[in-house]
Amino acid sequence: SPTPTGPVGFPTPGDTAAGTTGWRHTGVTLTVHTGLWRITTPGTVVDSVDAVDGIEVQANNVTIRRSRVMGANTGPGAGIWIDAGVSGTLIEDVEVTSRPGADVTMESQIVDRAITAFKTRGTVMSRVYAHRIIRGLQFGCDTVISDSYVDDEVNPGGAHMSAVGGETCDDGLVTRLVVNHNHIGLSPNEQNSAACLYYPPQRTTYGVQVVDFRFTDNEIRGGTYAVWFSSDPKLSGT
Repeated sequence: SPTPTGPVGFPTPGDTAAGTTGWRHTGVTLTVHTGLWRITTPGTVVDSVDAVDGIEVQANNVTIRRSRVMGANTGPGAGIWIDAGVSGTLIEDVEVTSRPGADVTMESQIVDRAITAFKTRGTVMSRVYAHRIIRGLQFGCDTVISDSYVDDEVNPGGAHMSAVGGETCDDGLVTRLVVNHNHIGLSPNEQNSAACLYYPPQRTTYGVQVVDFRFTDNEIRGGTYAVWFSSDPKLSGT
């Protein structure tokens, strides 16, 4: 994992108890959970767990804290997958990565996206440590990402990479995104689109997009672009 650099005070990797992200600095001991963990009960709290086959959140108001989540490839079973339409997910002091011993030259062994939150609402990611993945944190329609460290990506295939990325929601509501006090890095690669990527819905036609995004006090490094927001004329922002 990378050696933390840059201005003092930004989040650091969670490889040891001295880090500021992930589970190790909390001092907990993890209990292993095997098999894809599908959470179907609203209000479930997952705490101090080593989920080696990924987590899929299918219920509202679920909390995942002080844990490590691993997996491979894409979809449920690769990191944390929050189903579209789910609200109120809280992820804090969590490490998301590929399994130990994964071959970083084989796309099938590497987590494609650490956290998938497409079309979710009220999603909060705090002190997340995401590394040894292809892409990092995907935001939803109403997301807060804070005090997290996303870096050390790999890309054995041709994926268009981003450390924090996603698209506007076209459900008629304002898409809100707050990204505050994070280290957001993107490892060198010819396909590394942008460290922070925000783009319109990925289809031929779509309606007017209304967004409210706020990036404050972040350390952003790498990418073909450090920050890339859609320049589509249908995008209006505040």
